[in-house]
Amino acid sequence: MSSAIIDDQEYDGSYVRCVLFRLDTENYGVNVQNVREVLRVNEIRPVPGAPFDVLGVINVRGVIVSVLDTRQFFKLYTGSITDLSRIIIVEQQGQTLGLLVDEVKEVRDIQEESIDAISAIGDDSNNRMIQGVTHASAEGVIIIIDSEKFFDGQASGGGGHAGDSGASAGDDDLF
Repeated sequence: MSSAIIDDQEYDGSYVRCVLFRLDTENYGVNVQNVREVLRVNEIRPVPGAPFDVLGVINVRGVIVSVLDTRQFFKLYTGSITDLSRIIIVEQQGQTLGLLVDEVKEVRDIQEESIDAISAIGDDSNNRMIQGVTHASAEGVIIIIDSEKFFDGQASGGGGHAGDSGASAGDDDLF
């Protein structure tokens, strides 16, 4: 069985370039086209009244970005922030959101044909965030998430996750 991840060999078919990251013991991937940057975790400012899975906001060069506790969102136990923890900044149609993850591993190319779609089970909105799964010899199962779905109002917080990227540089005094 060949690996679904493209290493040094050539592959003629289409592929998806993904940022691979870890939550607990599971491996995830998000399409790099939607990733603006990956940041070390600094101060996350809590926001009163925010949905339970929103940790707060950060200031990224004058833009206020909501940070989602991705563990909480996917109903994993809450873990502590470590030196390996990162915030993946994703963008979609002018909106920006930070995803707190346990560790960012690398950027990899994954063959599109190796990504198996999963059917939605029950009424769980988190299932809609999963684009599919694939298998790699080193990592095992990799869950590919569709970061665009975090912005379309289907997220568990009722669409309140996406940060307003219209903040001005004058908002730096908030921090």
